[in-house]
Amino acid sequence: MRAMVYHGSGTKACEEVPNPELMDPRRFSVKVKDGIVTLHGEPETTDLGHQLVRTVRHIQGVVAIRDRLIYPEPDMVAAPGCYVNHQR
Repeated sequence: MRAMVYHGSGTKACEEVPNPELMDPRRFSVKVKDGIVTLHGEPETTDLGHQLVRTVRHIQGVVAIRDRLIYPEPDMVAAPGCYVNHQR
């Protein structure tokens, strides 16, 4: 896929980048401004959330990540494909 890549010092370019591989992209939102990526959403597991953050961190042009993910509580890990509702 093609995406805007930030190279620092105000330099940007539209380049070919790997396709993201999220389990269900509707569960996440990603905002990018000046190379700073803000992630919102609810990963199925803590490990998947950390993997997402690590993957984004290694994308060329990312200068910082704001992790706003809502991680499941340790005793409330969802089975794959299930959604955990944290609103009470």
